[in-house]
Amino acid sequence: MRRNILKDDDDNDPMSVVGNLFDVAMVFAVALMVALVSHFNMTEMFFGCRGLTSLDVTIFDTSNVRYMSYMFASCNQLKSLDLKNFITSEVIDFSNMFNFCQKLTSLDVTT
Repeated sequence: MRRNILKDDDDNDPMSVVGNLFDVAMVFAVALMVALVSHFNMTEMFFGCRGLTSLDVTIFDTSNVRYMSYMFASCNQLKSLDLKNFITSEVIDFSNMFNFCQKLTSLDVTT
């Protein structure tokens, strides 16, 4: 995953840098969690990662997931997402999965 930690307009704002670093740390923590625990519930997994612009979730095994509500909600800088490898046959709740993802312009859900 490539990510620009500092954006031109945020170069002088230490809180923006801290917030962006927090987002990066959260993504790594979530990736570790996904690797270690059951995939039954992905509710709010990336909720509120406001500095996240892209995310590679192509390696996630979602075959046993039942809940994906609010999974990417409030990721208001997220621009693209590739979900083509998501197996969602067991999912019973997709509610508000992309709530407040205003900049999401590319979403691949092909199988």
